[in-house]
Amino acid sequence: MMVYFNVKWDSFTWFMTTFIVLIYVVICVFLFLYTRSFWERITIYLMPLFMIPCLFLAPDRLGLEADRLVLRKLIGEFSIKLDQVAEIGVYDEKELNLRLFGSGGFLGYLGIFRNKSLGKYVAYVGDYSQAFWVKTKNGKCYMFSCDNRDLLLSSIRKEVHSS
Repeated sequence: MMVYFNVKWDSFTWFMTTFIVLIYVVICVFLFLYTRSFWERITIYLMPLFMIPCLFLAPDRLGLEADRLVLRKLIGEFSIKLDQVAEIGVYDEKELNLRLFGSGGFLGYLGIFRNKSLGKYVAYVGDYSQAFWVKTKNGKCYMFSCDNRDLLLSSIRKEVHSS
């Protein structure tokens, strides 16, 4: 069975992503128009390197394939084998999250975060109101989000309990 759900962004993520891209474009235009030296111009071409790491984390679609939960990112994919899932649950939006490393809005909530109930976790979230967490048998914790979260969770639970 292959079922995929889109990862939607909340309004803050849309705002931050748009704002940062606009600022980037303005800076590039400014540098291009008002710089003359080779080294100043090379800065224009190196600036995208600051955004590229986020593309490797930014979630696009989340799905359930035969024996694994698959996250399709803007660049690449990440998966968790269902036989490694220890526990899953719906994220409590009232929980306070501390970002340890990553993005808190640009292309989503990406990277390493910590909260009181889950401890340290890796986030691939577009909208925390659609978020859920997955703990693996080796003690790692991941946070995802997608449309129809409850349908995906029930499908995962069904697959995990049948194996």
